[in-house]
Amino acid sequence: MSDVLHIFDIDKQLARLKHANTQGSSLANSIQAWSKASLSTTPIINSDRKGWALRLDVAKPPPFDDWSLILSDATNQLRSALDNLVFSVLTPLPSSGAAKNEKLIKFPIASSAKEWKSAKVSIEHLPVEYRDRIEQWQPFQRLSKGGNLEEDGLVWLQRLSNVDKHALQVEPLISTSEMNHEFALEFVTLEDAGISLPPQVEVINPKFEDGALLMRQLTAGKIQSVKGNYHVKARVLVNLEGGQYGITELLANIWEYTAVTMQYVTGIADDEWKRWYSSVT
Repeated sequence: MSDVLHIFDIDKQLARLKHANTQGSSLANSIQAWSKASLSTTPIINSDRKGWALRLDVAKPPPFDDWSLILSDATNQLRSALDNLVFSVLTPLPSSGAAKNEKLIKFPIASSAKEWKSAKVSIEHLPVEYRDRIEQWQPFQRLSKGGNLEEDGLVWLQRLSNVDKHALQVEPLISTSEMNHEFALEFVTLEDAGISLPPQVEVINPKFEDGALLMRQLTAGKIQSVKGNYHVKARVLVNLEGGQYGITELLANIWEYTAVTMQYVTGIADDEWKRWYSSVT
């Protein structure tokens, strides 16, 4: 961007971005550490020895509350960075009306032209250049171009922001795409092995709990033993409007989109923004 509009210091907004980024890393590290320390699997041979199953063992319950609070804090920092950006534009301006309308000042997010009519009052005192950029960046603008609101990071930021931290629900899900197994069956006799081909394996996407079955295999012949390595990884999700979403991926995408939004609204040139951006990543 060549037309630099900003007339203010955005250090405070960058500090919020940095804090949110730190929280995102903390969340990802916490999930990884818990998964590594708490999840394991055990092969269980059927009582008639004609098949086996892979059982999930959860040594320690996931810290749902901690993860919810970290996610809530990071989301709040990102939303506040945008709100403070708008207020920072007004602060240096004479007769901006900022003091009188401080409670109304925020970065508007509108998913429809109808919403925008009422939402834009929060930036009515901004210089027209900023008002125009914020309006051009609104999620509803995607619709006129054949886009989808689900692709807009501000929509997801708004959805997370609208969920109270105490109501925000995160939960782990066993993703079968993240379950790796390298096992070998030893049968009682060669005949047992021969009549058990081809293998009949069922992969299960279970409710996440200690003792849940992840997969099972039925065999016509009797199994002597099951040997091998089993690795399972939990993907932690958040319940939001429209379904369940991976919290680390969602937060990373929203963080990135918030940063891009700040650059677009301020009109900061790419080279200058890269220097600032590098300070918070």
